[in-house]
Formats: sequence, structure tokens, C-alpha cells
Amino acid sequence: MKRAYDLLVKDLPEDQKEGVIAQIGRTARRAVARVQGQQQTKGEAVTA
Repeated sequence: MKRAYDLLVKDLPEDQKEGVIAQIGRTARRAVARVQGQQQTKGEAVTA
């Protein structure tokens, strides 16, 4: 996973890399949480 992030930020200045990697991680985490929330909502609607 670290290698994938390194590839994404390879052309950025050294002082910006860590911040961008953190931002990508936060965005990915939010996207996963959103999808999981939608799946739970659908599951509850079907069983109700």
C-alpha cells in the first residue's frame, strides 16, 4: 500500500508528500465508510 501512495506522490516536492498521502488516506476512509453506511441502510430496508 505504501508503494502505491509513493507512486501517486512521486512528482510532488518532498515537503508536500506526507500531507498529500494523509489526505488521500482520509478521503479513502470516508469513501469506504460511506459505502458501508449505504450497504447497512439497504440491508435494514430489505429486512424491515
